[in-house]
Amino acid sequence: MQQHVRLTRLKMLACFSALAFFIVIVSCADKNNPAMPPTGPKLTISLDSTLDDTTGTTLANSITSATLADSTGTLIKTALISDGKANFYIEDLYPDDYFITINGLNQERVPTRIIAIQDTIYDMTQVVGKKLCSSLILSGSDTIFMIKTFFHGQGGRPVRQYSNGVDLSPEEYAYIIQSMGEWTGNFEVRVDSTAELLMREPNPRHSPHQFRSWIAGEANHGKVLLNNPDLITSQCQGMGCHNNYDTKPPQWHDISPMIGYCYKCHYGSTGISAGMVDPAH
Repeated sequence: MQQHVRLTRLKMLACFSALAFFIVIVSCADKNNPAMPPTGPKLTISLDSTLDDTTGTTLANSITSATLADSTGTLIKTALISDGKANFYIEDLYPDDYFITINGLNQERVPTRIIAIQDTIYDMTQVVGKKLCSSLILSGSDTIFMIKTFFHGQGGRPVRQYSNGVDLSPEEYAYIIQSMGEWTGNFEVRVDSTAELLMREPNPRHSPHQFRSWIAGEANHGKVLLNNPDLITSQCQGMGCHNNYDTKPPQWHDISPMIGYCYKCHYGSTGISAGMVDPAH
């Protein structure tokens, strides 16, 4: 009996010794081989002041932190910061609009859009102006989206009801996002932080204007025409494109290129400073 107990104790001691040896080996392996960094497709955020307009205030000269939230405001990602850039690993995200908080600036969230090509998400880069209002999303060297946000703190005006021009209550601020094609593309106006769709237009204007230059860039229609009132008469009206561009139809869906076209996106011919419109109100 005593011999059996002794053998049992020896077996238990051998098991404990083996277990302790295994723990030591694993511990050493962990120290010599630290956890591998995340892999897979990522969204890389960087800053570039050349995207900034002349209005507004610089908010971020560098990126020290960044988080990603969905359209409900739920925090879902925290970026890894490397070489002044924020990296989000996005393989597990659904294609949708998300919102980036840079350096804790919760009132100036930067919209982004995750897309899938044939059900696969690839690496994307988003270059953001230092005023956090303008950005470009690139896949490789191709610009696929342009984003412009109209924050309250950067001089943006709240979204206005189309019916009477009164600001929505509670206040909402808009962003525009457009897919960048040569002659095609979607132009969307959405509510910042929630991505609620206010309006979507497939290619707002066809010939004679190229979509990329007509909507975006230094030669876009708004900058050229607002700075040169005579061109409104000679170009918009004289060429028969927008004869009654500043006549507001009773209903938003009655707008056409010939009648009230300025009200399609913003409240009248003074441009985005007049505030974007909510067609449903």
